[in-house]
Amino acid sequence: GGAFFVALLVAQIPVGIALDRIGPRRLVAWLAVLAVAGAVLESFAMSEAQLWAARFLTGLGCAASFMAAVVLCTRWQSGAGATRMLTRAWPDYPILRFGEIPAVDVTLINRPEERTLGAGEGSQGPTVAAIANAFFNATGKRIRDLPLTPARVKAALA
Repeated sequence: GGAFFVALLVAQIPVGIALDRIGPRRLVAWLAVLAVAGAVLESFAMSEAQLWAARFLTGLGCAASFMAAVVLCTRWQSGAGATRMLTRAWPDYPILRFGEIPAVDVTLINRPEERTLGAGEGSQGPTVAAIANAFFNATGKRIRDLPLTPARVKAALA
């Protein structure tokens, strides 16, 4: 958890400057790619150092979203209205308590004759879609063929 918050701290000033220069929408789209990359790397981390780096990358990617929320709130409201909006929004957000978390039933299927596939396949489709949409938001170019390879990204940008 610490690496995520260190990244948020480190990114505040550069992200604030970038928000002023290129705007919240484009910056959030660009940095969302870092957040997704960090989440993917975290699932493959083999050491504490790799896990720390993945969480740091996720924190950098999320920094734009947090700062953009503040920027947009201050654009919608000014002065005391912005202060009320920002201070009331976080405490009023409904967060589940441990007693409210639904029970999760995990079933392990013993199939030794099958090859191992892992447990993260369900996240691959939405992750690729998020990366492709972030690419579109940042560049205005769509990539419609998978997998997303460097060659396809370069071709879309050409």
